[in-house]
Amino acid sequence: MGSRIKNLLESLRKVPHGEIISEAEFNNPLSFLQPWGFTIYRTYYGPGSDRQWDELIQAITNGAKDAVRGKAKSTDDPAMIAKAEELFKLDTRSNPAVLDGLALEEVRQLYHNRTGGQPMNTDRDPWRIFMLADTEVLANPDLGMIKCVAADYDAAACVPKNPRFGPQRYFGWLRMSSDHVLKLWFELEIYFLEQIVNHTAGGRGAWWDPDDEC
Repeated sequence: MGSRIKNLLESLRKVPHGEIISEAEFNNPLSFLQPWGFTIYRTYYGPGSDRQWDELIQAITNGAKDAVRGKAKSTDDPAMIAKAEELFKLDTRSNPAVLDGLALEEVRQLYHNRTGGQPMNTDRDPWRIFMLADTEVLANPDLGMIKCVAADYDAAACVPKNPRFGPQRYFGWLRMSSDHVLKLWFELEIYFLEQIVNHTAGGRGAWWDPDDEC
């Protein structure tokens, strides 16, 4: 298998059109790289949640950067490893006047409306996903869980047409460990979120563990 770090950086490269670019700059693999990561919305603002929110953001960031180093090979250029870490970004949305107490579907509408500015990955299927830090997430003492939501979930389309195939498995979101962000990013190179959920036990709030899939 090739270098996951090199492949990640290649996937983030976006050379601008209509601009004069030197050959050296064009051939530099560390040029024209876009950030990778997700927009995360906070909908809980109860007592103690400010600290929990800050610690959650730090935990996700540390987990993503640790995962980058964990995927690196001894043959990888250290500059490329450092760049992959540097490019990780969480677009944090924390505004009680807009977000306090919103349900998941209401946050999805904010994503579509680009309330507060354009979210990350709006032009990048299948990474059109955002993270949600609600009461359940921020009340977790060890901050070990986050929710990931598909921006384009169609509830009506996901209702099974034939009950013989069993109950509905996919509800447009999943729960996962807060240190699995890089693994989710890599998984989205192959699958949409619905397909990822279908490799779990399914149901509302399906738990996705990339190391122990059904």
